[in-house]
Amino acid sequence: MKAITPIIWVVSLATLLSGCASSSQAEKEQAAQAAEQRLEQVSKERESLLGVIRTLKPEAFEDVGLYRIKPGDTGAKIARAHDLDMTALQSLNPDVNWTRLKVWQVIRIRADAEEKEPNKALEPTATVPSVSTNK
Repeated sequence: MKAITPIIWVVSLATLLSGCASSSQAEKEQAAQAAEQRLEQVSKERESLLGVIRTLKPEAFEDVGLYRIKPGDTGAKIARAHDLDMTALQSLNPDVNWTRLKVWQVIRIRADAEEKEPNKALEPTATVPSVSTNK
């Protein structure tokens, strides 16, 4: 009998809470739909931005002291190609994980590079608003 009482209590509580939730179900669905639309819009903007970045010629980056990672690149290959040693390249890019370089990632190859944080240029700036389901 004692084991049944907690089960009845849990079922009763769940029933009560589901009744409260159904009253604002339409509002939750509307908020979820708005969030999905915003997410789709941000995804399209991000893809558009990445498309523009991919069309830029590598030379355009190098003219301003930056380098865009290509498939097969390693820190050592990049350093050799730009007459640097690996230590100098690492000191120019302290935030870069050299064991996990990403294609299209942008790094500094000169100390006078125009951007202070080159990889921030590749990050989408739009944010998706959070949707609260508790009303």
